[in-house]
Amino acid sequence: MVHFVMYGNLDGLINKIVENTELSPSEIENLIKEKENEFSGLITPEGAAHIVAKELGLNLLNSTSKELKIGNILSGMRSINIKGKIMKIFDVREFKKNDEPGKVVNMIIADETGQARISLWNEQVKIIEDGKIKEGDVIEIINGYTKEDSFGGAEIRIGKLGKIKKSDAKITPKTSEKGKRIKISNLTPGMNSEIRGVVVQFFETNPFFFVCPECGGKLIDGKCKEHGDVKPKPVLIISGVVDDGYGNVRVVFFREQAEKILGMNSEDAYKLAEEGKNLNPLREKLESILGKEFIINGRTKVNKFFEKLEFIADEVKEVNPEEEAKTILNSLEEKKIIKM
Repeated sequence: MVHFVMYGNLDGLINKIVENTELSPSEIENLIKEKENEFSGLITPEGAAHIVAKELGLNLLNSTSKELKIGNILSGMRSINIKGKIMKIFDVREFKKNDEPGKVVNMIIADETGQARISLWNEQVKIIEDGKIKEGDVIEIINGYTKEDSFGGAEIRIGKLGKIKKSDAKITPKTSEKGKRIKISNLTPGMNSEIRGVVVQFFETNPFFFVCPECGGKLIDGKCKEHGDVKPKPVLIISGVVDDGYGNVRVVFFREQAEKILGMNSEDAYKLAEEGKNLNPLREKLESILGKEFIINGRTKVNKFFEKLEFIADEVKEVNPEEEAKTILNSLEEKKIIKM
């Protein structure tokens, strides 16, 4: 009889798994026993611990897990460890799944290589609601994973075995912490910034796409990867051109930001458009918005289809003259051009 032998103190191995997952020691011990039974005694408890760890995305033979940089993440990655500074936390959204209430909140994190969106679900949202992490904090994601977002990029998720916690690491994001306002002509790929400009055009594309009503995920052939056949939920996506006098850029307004631009939620807009059969009422409403000036926070990327820069809006608000005057005065004060 051949025994597979792996080295390491069993208690130490269990502790390592506990540190990198949300499982308790007793839960891990049960998994180890199940694995021993599965191999009919051909492996030691330590060997079973290594196999359990590997199935959970951990490599206990390597004492230092490689930490990814945000600029290197791709959709479909598993068991990733990553740190980033929280640039923006969006409003918590509530929903119902099988008549059970749920919550989701999105946030943007960044490091010196780029930025990414993180989605927190249900119990994970408490870390935001309880104020344990906030904008400006550096956080660490342990044993997370990525999935494709609606723009073809990678969105970070934290599954049952993952962890999120505040970190003491020092990170200087590639972009300005608060999204420094810049001229459109100075936008470059990967920037997180703020622009102020007038909407001069909306593109006549279908403003609706459909997501899973349970998780908000992208549908493929009408099906959700996690929930299978579902009743598609309409979500707004509007794109147009914003001009600030120095340049112009295609801007994409997605979900909540599209709702702010349009002045109505996605479901009401879908009803107004007769469930997508008549888009004219929506086009008329968009035409009434042309010429309005907005302040838009977001990120710049290259549209692979058009091979041009585009700006993905993360936050939109109409220009408030009083606030703008204060911003200008504060900027002049910082530059010591005038004294307040």
